[in-house]
Amino acid sequence: MFKPVISLVTCAFLACGSSIVSAETKATDFHFKATLTEGSESLRSVELPWSIVSNLLQKSQRDLQVYNAEQKAVPFAVRFVAGSKQSEQQTRKLNFFPMGDIEKLGTILEKEGGNGRYKTIKLVQTGSRYLIIDNPKSTDREDQLPMQSLTLGWKDLGHWLPKSMKVEVSDNLAQWQSVGLKALPYRLSEGGVALENNELRFKKSISQRFIRLSGAEDFDPLLKSLQSVSAQYRRVSVVNDLKWNNVALKPTGVVNQFQYDLPPSLPIQQWRFGDLTSGSLYKGKLSTRYEQHLPAKPEQWRTRQNFLQYALQTEAGLIESTPAHASNFGRTDAWRFDFEQSVDKDNVPTLVLAWKPMELVFVAQGKGPFEIRYASHTAAASSEFSLDGLLAQVKPEKVMINDIAQLSKVTKQGDGSDYKYLLWGLLAAAVLMLLFMAKGLLRDMDS
Repeated sequence: MFKPVISLVTCAFLACGSSIVSAETKATDFHFKATLTEGSESLRSVELPWSIVSNLLQKSQRDLQVYNAEQKAVPFAVRFVAGSKQSEQQTRKLNFFPMGDIEKLGTILEKEGGNGRYKTIKLVQTGSRYLIIDNPKSTDREDQLPMQSLTLGWKDLGHWLPKSMKVEVSDNLAQWQSVGLKALPYRLSEGGVALENNELRFKKSISQRFIRLSGAEDFDPLLKSLQSVSAQYRRVSVVNDLKWNNVALKPTGVVNQFQYDLPPSLPIQQWRFGDLTSGSLYKGKLSTRYEQHLPAKPEQWRTRQNFLQYALQTEAGLIESTPAHASNFGRTDAWRFDFEQSVDKDNVPTLVLAWKPMELVFVAQGKGPFEIRYASHTAAASSEFSLDGLLAQVKPEKVMINDIAQLSKVTKQGDGSDYKYLLWGLLAAAVLMLLFMAKGLLRDMDS
């Protein structure tokens, strides 16, 4: 009799507690829905607009779910939109100096001035056939693009293979470093048919001033036939496009102090004040609040930046301050601006936030139309998966947000005290019942 009663109490306690903490998420648990346009492919993606991201109520987009027409959850993933690649290219003709003309390189270096660092260098290298290519800094741009390859122009070159060719780079003509190659130049000629490659490609881009090509006797044909050398420079950079949106600062009740509560899933990168008129200037400090703060405890604020935002008219035109960076603020849930000058609540500047765009990728299981349900303090996504392996092989079809509707009023999240008291009450009841049964067991044992 004793064991079944204990088991019953324990099961009831666990079942009640679990129903409070982890009830199954349903489509009706969310405050908003966004219907999507139709597509034809199984893997689809849609960019998440500000109207969705700013209304999420949990971190890491946990309160977001994708449903089909039958209100069944489908697999999905949220990822940052990949930045756009920008490529800069340049081709330049370079001077080269075979072993017999190497003194000319010394003459050029002396004319450049600053020839002291070359005085102790023996420009004549012994023991091999070689040529040195001069790669001076470009005069038409401030920053030097990295070199990716060389193109060798030759004339009357017969059958030639670079069996012993070695490629080295240096900045001082004294210490030389070998470089890896992707492709070697060659010319194959047989029976009146020629096959050639003029390009010498490096495994890694190089930026050194001097390049030395050297080899044994099989290098002689190139030295005698080489007419020109040109270099190809290229730099590929990834530019992360940012979205900008205006938000309103609210007064805190302290003079010249205003606050903005951050949406939990908003990845802010930069900020500035918007709509500044000529002559505007705002100075002060920006503080952030740790997101772990509890209502029962004092808020913890940390000063992050001393800011100066302005729009000033000068002889050169209107000069505006640059956006301030915010990507290193860490785990914060509110920003507070303390202005040094008097700022009226009716004339507070607009806060403009830059955030990293995100897209939702989902598997179109079942019938459409598909919809996104989002914004909930308690609901958690039940079908979010890592789709990285799939996305590496398949490019998703892009669809659009068709319509957004609010399903219910968004209420402020409580501190969880009701759940806490209920759980403590259940625990106390279970302990009292156990004591009562233990007392009965002792009485039975005495009798």
